[in-house]
Amino acid sequence: MTALNKMSVTCKWCGTPLEATYTGTCPKCGKDGKNIVVSSQSIENINTSLELEHQRRYIKTNKNVQTIIITITIISPIFGLIFSGIIGFVVGLSLGILNYILSPLAAMKVLEIKQWRSK
Repeated sequence: MTALNKMSVTCKWCGTPLEATYTGTCPKCGKDGKNIVVSSQSIENINTSLELEHQRRYIKTNKNVQTIIITITIISPIFGLIFSGIIGFVVGLSLGILNYILSPLAAMKVLEIKQWRSK
């Protein structure tokens, strides 16, 4: 880091430049008072890097699988009325297992992550 400091002293009334250690009235106008201006400037080298991450969460649906599951759900009780006994039990159980297997395919949670880095 490099620092540059500058100080200027002038008469408050007429603006005549004065020494920083000068005391008393102004040698030009004879009035008392002075303005002191101090300025400082620093020069720095800054190395930065930036990292960003964007996450998007959503549910992705499969309309075809959802249609099949809804159809099986509606048809199952109808088969229960048509078939009775062991055949009705096997058909109902088979359709229930099919629904169970297809359910995870109907909707999925999705997490997309995008990352950016700059130097």
